[in-house]
Amino acid sequence: MSSEKRDRDNVFHERISILKEQGYCGFMIDNIKKHWDGIQVTVRNNSGETITASGETPEEAYSEIIDSIDLMTDM
Repeated sequence: MSSEKRDRDNVFHERISILKEQGYCGFMIDNIKKHWDGIQVTVRNNSGETITASGETPEEAYSEIIDSIDLMTDM
């Protein structure tokens, strides 16, 4: 595994921990439920905006949520 890939994985694990413990960029976890063969995670901010993402594992769903939040805040 390249050092760049390891660094990216470490950053995502850190962001996942932050999301679960205190929220990420103003979004807090609102709902986690089984969805087909995986997990669906929904986050909500104080303005009522929601983002939902799914993954085969919770970590995959959290990573998708973080990607979506990052894209949303970059706009």
